Amino acid sequence: ITHLLQTVNPPAGAISVLYIIVQSIRPIGYYYILLALLGGILMLGTATCFTSFAKFYKFPRYWSLI
Repeated sequence: ITHLLQTVNPPAGAISVLYIIVQSIRPIGYYYILLALLGGILMLGTATCFTSFAKFYKFPRYWSLI
């Protein structure tokens, strides 16, 4: 999907690399993925609340997939 839309998402790759490099994360197992997912959901929720309550900030200004 990122190649199709010509976007870059470095944090997605960093999560995988950290799991391989940092030995202390390995005992967490699949909970590491869930924690990363929870962090993303919290950031998305915070951004959504901010843009919903901020009257001076209208997002998106335009929407285009091309």
